[in-house]
Amino acid sequence: MKNTPTQHGFTLIEVLVYIAIMTMIMSGIVGYSLSLSDARAKNYVVQNVQSNGRVLLSTLSEKVRMSSIVSTPTAGASSNQLVLAMPGGAPSVVFSLSAGRVVMYVAGNADIYLTDSRTTVANLSFTNTAFAGERDSIDIQADVSYAASAGSGAYEYSEHLRTAVTRRN
Repeated sequence: MKNTPTQHGFTLIEVLVYIAIMTMIMSGIVGYSLSLSDARAKNYVVQNVQSNGRVLLSTLSEKVRMSSIVSTPTAGASSNQLVLAMPGGAPSVVFSLSAGRVVMYVAGNADIYLTDSRTTVANLSFTNTAFAGERDSIDIQADVSYAASAGSGAYEYSEHLRTAVTRRN
């Protein structure tokens, strides 16, 4: 009977080829995971700015429509503050910019921030485009951006928002 050697294990070449293939596969998986994480972070920043913008414009629009008089700005004027007299003896509502956030002041109540601390609002302006004797029509403009801290690696994103609203009364 002839004795044939049996092979057990792998040769050095086979092990090196296996390691090279696994390195390429793992590099692809890691790269794909990093790109997914990067896309998720970008999407979060855009979503945050858009969400804050929607809340801001919808709240401002609702209050202007409900108001009985726009005290500031007067017809044909512009201002960085909006003062609305509400019907039925309700307290006036004031909108202004404070440290990069839009604040709604209602007499006797706590200040209400319409934007969160991660977004910054700049160039907030209210223009009353109505002529004297007409219903007030307010043109609202603001720049909303994501407030990324320096060196955080967060993405920067901003939008210019603009809408016009007319009082119902």
